[in-house]
Amino acid sequence: MILHEPVLLGETVEQLAPAGRGVFVDCTVGTGGHTEALLEAGATRVLGLDRDAEVLLLARQRLAVWKDRVELVHADYRRLDQVLDRRGIEQIDGALADLGHSSVQLDAEGRGFSFRRADPLDMRMDRSQGRTLAELPDEVTPATLADVIVEYGEERRSRRVARGAGWARAPGRAAERAGFTEQRRGQRWRFTLVERPKGGFEADNLELLFDDPPPPGR
Repeated sequence: MILHEPVLLGETVEQLAPAGRGVFVDCTVGTGGHTEALLEAGATRVLGLDRDAEVLLLARQRLAVWKDRVELVHADYRRLDQVLDRRGIEQIDGALADLGHSSVQLDAEGRGFSFRRADPLDMRMDRSQGRTLAELPDEVTPATLADVIVEYGEERRSRRVARGAGWARAPGRAAERAGFTEQRRGQRWRFTLVERPKGGFEADNLELLFDDPPPPGR
């Protein structure tokens, strides 16, 4: 089983101090590394959320021994208030969010995150909904695409990149999108369209989370 190595594990447990108490929320549970550490440190209950149903399957296997103290939910952490309300949870003792892609997503075939393969440009965290990145140029104008790239990616050549995506707008060209990276200067283009915008999207998500934070905790 492929597992993502969680970052700042010791520091996270130290800050949340879960020993012998409380309900904790792992907003981005992934394959369960942080949640496992919280449970081992004595957390009474952990609620783990993730948009990616595929990594939740891995987390479920990893955390099977803790099944009486952990609940895994296929949900976006921006909906945390709704998740808590549905379970009648009025207060939590702490929450964490480990942002960005995981190594599982980067290494998985067919997800479109990898630099090493010419996979179709899916790139959705939740593959049960929404559009793929490959579909996006069919539905927006080059000007709109350029605005997205410059806003979230801080790319000065956003209009040039958007024009470079124009090949994807031609009818019947969808099958060629898997080769977009190679056709458009390799990793440079994928980095522009994927990695840098990701930081902007996460920042927006965090703003939504903190605009309506969960009840008191760490």
